[in-house]
Amino acid sequence: MFCLHGGLGPNVNHVNDIVDIHRPVSPFSNPIVYDILYTDYVENDPLPVSENKSKDYFNLNNTFKFSDFKVDRFLQETGLNMIIRSKECTFDGYQRSRSGAVTTITSCTDYMGKYGN
Repeated sequence: MFCLHGGLGPNVNHVNDIVDIHRPVSPFSNPIVYDILYTDYVENDPLPVSENKSKDYFNLNNTFKFSDFKVDRFLQETGLNMIIRSKECTFDGYQRSRSGAVTTITSCTDYMGKYGN
């Protein structure tokens, strides 16, 4: 299993991409760190990775969403079976993709005081 906060942006293709990050690091100075923190999962996108302008809160033009195409490629190349992430709110505490390869977990209730989860 591969656990991370956000997801697989265009700069993340293998676990070694993360292992090789020089520390300490700022997410704004390292595109790999930014990807694993701020990339969102979308199940039905025809592209492996695409821009996510609606979530570009810092106006950096580098916020992305990843699809099952990216997930499948990443899992095949790494020999892993599943991605577990936590960035987005889920109403039941967790949400699994149809394929079962991606699980999103939310550990807070009433996220931001507006979701009622």
